[in-house]
Amino acid sequence: MNWQSIGDRCVDYLRDESRLSGHCDTIFFPENTQALQQALADCVRAGIPVTVQGGRTGIAAAGIPSGGRLICVEKMSGCQLQGSVLTVQCGTRLSEIQAAARQAGLVFPPNPTESGATIAGAVACAASGPNCLYYGDVPSHVLAMDALLPDGQRWTLKRGQYLFDDSGCPLPDGRHLALSAPLPKRGEPRWGFAPYQGMDLLDLFCGSEGTLAVLDCLRLQLTAAPAQTWCLLFFFSDWRQSLRFSQEVCRLHWQEVRITTVEFLDQATLALIRELRASSSALGALPDLPEAPGATVLVELESDDPAPPQDALLACLSAFASHGGVESDTWAASTPPEIARLHLLRHAAAEAVNTRLDLCRLELPELSKLCGAFQIPVSELIPAVQTYQDDIKRTGISGAIFGHASIGRLHVNLLPETVQQLQTGQSLLERWARYSAELGGRALSENGIGKLHRAQLAQSAPAGQLSAMAEIKAFFDPRHLLGPDTLLP
Repeated sequence: MNWQSIGDRCVDYLRDESRLSGHCDTIFFPENTQALQQALADCVRAGIPVTVQGGRTGIAAAGIPSGGRLICVEKMSGCQLQGSVLTVQCGTRLSEIQAAARQAGLVFPPNPTESGATIAGAVACAASGPNCLYYGDVPSHVLAMDALLPDGQRWTLKRGQYLFDDSGCPLPDGRHLALSAPLPKRGEPRWGFAPYQGMDLLDLFCGSEGTLAVLDCLRLQLTAAPAQTWCLLFFFSDWRQSLRFSQEVCRLHWQEVRITTVEFLDQATLALIRELRASSSALGALPDLPEAPGATVLVELESDDPAPPQDALLACLSAFASHGGVESDTWAASTPPEIARLHLLRHAAAEAVNTRLDLCRLELPELSKLCGAFQIPVSELIPAVQTYQDDIKRTGISGAIFGHASIGRLHVNLLPETVQQLQTGQSLLERWARYSAELGGRALSENGIGKLHRAQLAQSAPAGQLSAMAEIKAFFDPRHLLGPDTLLP
């Protein structure tokens, strides 16, 4: 095996978008399944911890090594389309998947904003995109996968073959994964890769962040591209009205039109985007953002009818007006280039936060990504955002809030500038995690737990789910060699 020493040429593989720096001695770049399987087997046989990474776009540091060896699958790329099913290698980028789908008049419906992510990474952290309201997360579109286990087995898992019940789950090799505690019911808040009654074994690996197995080849379900797509941006002077508008829009229904996206960006996020726009040629193509909006909401509509969805567009404008908006404070896009620009604005939210984070790191080098993805009931969004904003104002830490208002999942980002603010920010995330649980929701609901949020998982997840994850980890990886220091407390 051609293991390379980590030197100046490979030092970038010790970092990702989390801004956390890792360490290890050697790295390997497999180009096919056999090489990947052999590299994994070599590490396990020698008792050497191993981390597997993809595009290094993660913000929870699951793909950053913590000692041992590092396997990067970025060279394992390729797509093969048969009907509406796309078979891809683990290192295939989301941009490559969408390009392959477009050539056939299809789309891969979940559309995470980070197009440079690899498919295995997106599946491993159960990523979702702005259109999760209608299309759900990435794993829900995985029909089958090949999983490479630490013991050398290669399992092909097809959705629907192996399901969990209170006794555990049957396995492809004839064994039975038995768990000591009853499983929660479907729909109850779920943390990490803890299983629930009726869950597919395939989904256990989807959210395990490389701690149970290495994901290899995946089969993805594509869908027909819509005849019409409209992207609308509504600017509000009052953020509370923007969230009330979001809830109303989500209740609208038409036979031929579906609302796929309802995204919220607060005033602080828009201010950061405005800063980034000044130095970004891509964002420079956008019209000038309003100077001081209280918030904005991005709504996307799809229709299978080639005629413009006039009733749906008018209904959205009417809802906007009923919540204090005026038509001049609306942007609309219906052609692919125009829509791409508005999508770029949504992606710029995370990019703008990271740009400011890098500036903070000049004075505070130990700073890494400090954010939470809190899932709460939609009915509690306004008091929750008020709580986040009050805490941010009280502590004096800069912060930005954006995310999926349609399903009650917002990303709260903190940008501390001193060691004291860093410590206070970490305490705030722990407080908000408890607050989410009290509201019947959960923290750490997107982007994975990785290395950055293990303490929050230990403090917030139910004891039964923590116990189930520990039992599952011991079953598949008893020596804890896969993904050291990732996810599990």
